[in-house]
Amino acid sequence: MKPETVKATVTSLIAAIQARDLDAWLACFADDAKNYNPVGTPPIQGHEGLKRVFQNMAGAMKDFKFTAESMFVAGNEAAVKYTATGTLKNGKLVVIDGINVYEVNDQGKVQTVRAYWHPAEVAAQMKKQ
Repeated sequence: MKPETVKATVTSLIAAIQARDLDAWLACFADDAKNYNPVGTPPIQGHEGLKRVFQNMAGAMKDFKFTAESMFVAGNEAAVKYTATGTLKNGKLVVIDGINVYEVNDQGKVQTVRAYWHPAEVAAQMKKQ
């Protein structure tokens, strides 16, 4: 697979996150995609599972910004270092630093996501007064 294809797929996915565009985001994924979010938890599978993830994130936030700081493509995978910030509906600011690894299949769709971030740190931010 060409690195340009992997980069274009992941760039489209990130743009859809930034635009909070569920349909565009889902279009980036294979029908049977798996999302390990975070790594170490059971995968979220398929478009229905992914849809719930997106809706939970978008529904909890008044605003949300996903900034890809760097992307490294190797073979059919891309690793993205990012910072995501958002304001919860209760006014609390949440900052998530992480790395997502996206595996892109031969059809140019994301097949697997492995998300590396610290759930305990995010939960602590959500509890702060």
